[in-house]
Amino acid sequence: MQFNGDNSIHFRFNILIKKTNIFCGLIFVQMIIIFALLLSGCTNKTVDENKFVKIYAEMIIAQDTADYAPNNFKSIQDTIFKRYGVTRVEYNATVDSYNKDPQKWENFFDKAIAYVQTLKKQIQPGQSVKTK
Repeated sequence: MQFNGDNSIHFRFNILIKKTNIFCGLIFVQMIIIFALLLSGCTNKTVDENKFVKIYAEMIIAQDTADYAPNNFKSIQDTIFKRYGVTRVEYNATVDSYNKDPQKWENFFDKAIAYVQTLKKQIQPGQSVKTK
């Protein structure tokens, strides 16, 4: 069976196929961009270093002064996180990021030691530590 203009139908069909392929390609690229944006939004936020120093120092002080019971210490941590407006996830993400770069820890501990020294100077014997 042969139609008049069979070549033009074939030509139009090829154009339609090419447009469909281009359209599918564009949709694929858009899906990849959307997926990448969604993944970038899932990264854990980290804590500012100055705030991290204070939180870490308070946790060390709390650990040294509190009766060590895992539930009690977890409660103390939650109180410290709340005081600084930080979540446990953000804190842990910060620790993880520091673990990837040992130089960060070195700088961090220098600041943490200096912060603890300033706290020691601010308190009198028998007085509690007030931070923030």
